[in-house]
Amino acid sequence: MKRFLTTIALLSVVFIPQSLIALDSVDGETQAKETTLEQYILTYTEKFGSDPDVVYSVMMCESRGKWVQGDMRGGVPHSFGQFQFFTETWNRYAKLYRETFGVSDEFDIRSAHDQIKLTSFVFSLSESNKNEWTSYRSINNGGTITLYSKFHKRYFTISCPLIKIPRQ
Repeated sequence: MKRFLTTIALLSVVFIPQSLIALDSVDGETQAKETTLEQYILTYTEKFGSDPDVVYSVMMCESRGKWVQGDMRGGVPHSFGQFQFFTETWNRYAKLYRETFGVSDEFDIRSAHDQIKLTSFVFSLSESNKNEWTSYRSINNGGTITLYSKFHKRYFTISCPLIKIPRQ
């Protein structure tokens, strides 16, 4: 029985990024409700005034909405999550968020919710902030961009079209 429950718990972790479980209080009772990544994007892009289609497109290009670790450097992952944040970029924008809103919110780079919240905030800022994502530069360039990577020491062509976020 313990092995069965462990297997179920592990499978749950694999599938949670597609639909997150949030606790909602209804009439004084706490209930679990499923919140999709798309719903979080719509909520936070509205809050910060960023474009939901652009944020959704960047997520789909970076990870297809799945939790991924990428950009291996020396055998160690250097970018994380649905939006492929570099650790230093994550820390810089989390600090800017706290300073901007005068809050002490902590952000977990492994949380899909926090990835969406912080990215929606970043994408409300200037073009130079958004341009840190090559997927955004591709979207902004009509869907394709070719660039040179100093890290990989070669040219890459990135194809990321603008995708309309599904609205229910």
